Amino acid sequence: MYGKALTVKTDRSDYIATQLSCPSSDSSLKECTFVDYSLSDLPCQRGEAAGLFCYNEKFEYTAKVTKHKKTDKQHQLTYTITALKFGSEVSFKDNTFIPDFSKFKVALGPNEVTISDIKMKTKRFSLNLRLQINTKNSSTLERCIHLHYTGKYPFTVSSCTE
Repeated sequence: MYGKALTVKTDRSDYIATQLSCPSSDSSLKECTFVDYSLSDLPCQRGEAAGLFCYNEKFEYTAKVTKHKKTDKQHQLTYTITALKFGSEVSFKDNTFIPDFSKFKVALGPNEVTISDIKMKTKRFSLNLRLQINTKNSSTLERCIHLHYTGKYPFTVSSCTE
């Protein structure tokens, strides 16, 4: 588990530590670890509130398949991706948390396939990603498509057809 403390100002010099982690058995902060705020890779954003929060991951992407159309020659999938920073949804509007699209890989069953088209639509707290995958030369027995994000905060989401 991680924790964070914030002030109401956004000046980095106001912060001392972030990502404070303490074992549940420690009652005196002796066994706690932290990251010096000046070395943090996830600085506070304008408008974040002061406080102490508990969370399991400092940052993560979540993804789900919202649409999957399949023909003999291609699959067209739509994913909804959200980003969580310290357990709270973050906005995609300022492009800070947009994933690096060169880090997306798609597999049909165990075999990697090429993305023939990719389109993105940004909403405030979600990113709609539409992929088109040509499967003309792939095995027709494979029914599951796996989207792997291999960037800084990796995730995998799968979709299977009947």
